[in-house]
This record gives sequence, C-alpha cells and structure tokens, in this order.
Amino acid sequence: MKAIKVEVPEHEWDKVGPFVEYINDDDVVAYQTSRTEFIVVAQGECSMARVDALIAARLDDETLITHVRK
Repeated sequence: MKAIKVEVPEHEWDKVGPFVEYINDDDVVAYQTSRTEFIVVAQGECSMARVDALIAARLDDETLITHVRK
C-alpha cells in the first residue's frame, strides 16, 4: 500500500474536486482534505504509477507531492 499527500497551487484549486472523483476506483482511494490538498492511497505500485501519471498530465508543474507511505 502506498500513500501520498498532494498540494496544488492556489490558482488550480478548482481542479482538485473533479480530479479526486476521477481517480477513485477499486485500487485507489482519494480524499480531499482542503481546497488545495488531497490524500491518495493506492493498493500497489501500478496503481500509484497511474495516479502519478495523471497528476503530471492534469495538474500544474508546481504541484507538490509528499510520499506518506512508500
């Protein structure tokens, strides 16, 4: 199991809610903790790699990812 905390820049706050809804599935649970932050827990490395790719593709380059559990 892997977990990350994601912080997006203030100007992208409106992307957080839809993104969290989009990535939730059987192997990934995401929860918005504030206007610009969310937590993602993934079943394994493949699921987290998918989340990382989606973050890179859909969110700003200034997005900060903190690994909570590797």
